Amino acid sequence: MIISKPLEEYDFILFSTDRKSSMLFTFLEIEQERYPSISFRVHIKDYMFSGEVYIWIEKEKIDNFLRDIKELNSSRKGKLTLESMSPEELELSIQSERVDLFLMNYSIKQTKYCKNKMIETILKGTFEFDLEFFNDLEQNVKAIVKLLKL
Repeated sequence: MIISKPLEEYDFILFSTDRKSSMLFTFLEIEQERYPSISFRVHIKDYMFSGEVYIWIEKEKIDNFLRDIKELNSSRKGKLTLESMSPEELELSIQSERVDLFLMNYSIKQTKYCKNKMIETILKGTFEFDLEFFNDLEQNVKAIVKLLKL
């Protein structure tokens, strides 16, 4: 993936070890009053396949995601997950296979209506997560947690 502009403060990107696959989270907006949550545009490029979806994630799920990142980063064992508020729009997991091998599984789904019929488009895949980005991911999610607490 070629990024044409620098990432903003609350954006983050996850790369595969070969850099041929990536998942870019671009911050869109935040809701703090009614139901604390944050919105992202998620763009996935997995070799020759790509797709994007606009999602909302609850504050509680972001908090849990940060806790799980810290645990997985230090122990190098286990699994972490992140899901969007709307079921199945985004499902993301990073799982250790060995101390030096982590797999990132993802699924995004977009639903639209066409002539009174619901049409779903789904992109699912797995790629090897580059461990080099664990610390960056932790710092980016910490910044998002702070933003949600303002």
